[in-house]
Amino acid sequence: MSDPFGLCPPQQTVCLFSGVWDKALSAAKSAYNAVLDMTPIGDGNRAIGAFGEGRYLQGAGFAAMAALNAMPAEGMGAGAVKLVDGMHLPVGKALDAAADFLGAGYREMSGGRFLSSDGLRQVRMSANDLLGKHGAGPHINLDRLAPNPAKPGKNMIVEKIHILLTDP
Repeated sequence: MSDPFGLCPPQQTVCLFSGVWDKALSAAKSAYNAVLDMTPIGDGNRAIGAFGEGRYLQGAGFAAMAALNAMPAEGMGAGAVKLVDGMHLPVGKALDAAADFLGAGYREMSGGRFLSSDGLRQVRMSANDLLGKHGAGPHINLDRLAPNPAKPGKNMIVEKIHILLTDP
């Protein structure tokens, strides 16, 4: 493989990067295979798409994210589900996962919006979400929040996890 990213000047006969591409491609293919073993959704799908289009470094980045997302989160119980954006769950398991995500002491803020006791996680399930009137079908939204620097005292969504609902 020559210089797929154009890092070597065209007039240069020997490029310092020339041996690196084969190693990067080999590592990317290994990461790709690991993604296939771990998860077929979310970052895994983005990795597969990037590899298929020849964007190996981007694919390796998505593969790394898929691998991190496949690891159990700290504090998750043995029966807990690892939440991945775009995953499908039966309704009962999705509701259990939402309660685990919020943790003890959560409260309902308004119709279909629930907030964790520390104010840093929320679950949204409006009638339109549950009926699938937008998005990819019936779903619930699990959001991670952080302080909004533009609005002191308010939080903003920093991560969205969509759980698509399936029949039990």
